[in-house]
Amino acid sequence: MRVYTTVNTKKIYSSLSSIASAGASGYKIYRATSKNGKYRLIKDAKASQRSYTSANLKTKKTYYYKMRAYRVVSEKKVHSTYSAVKKIKTK
Repeated sequence: MRVYTTVNTKKIYSSLSSIASAGASGYKIYRATSKNGKYRLIKDAKASQRSYTSANLKTKKTYYYKMRAYRVVSEKKVHSTYSAVKKIKTK
């Protein structure tokens, strides 16, 4: 299983992780305005939520996304590694 976000009708997929394949509790989606910039958490989604649509984005601007899965173990979140960074330019 993997999660995706939709930007300009394009789906950005996370990569599978060992946590995801073992049953993730949720997924965190991050966005930045430059590839090596500061990524801000934009969504902490439950495992049952299969998609997220970014809203209120500026036109003709490039955004960078990455995601990671987590599993709750002993009341703590154990995170997978980050997915590859995906570059999306709005229309």
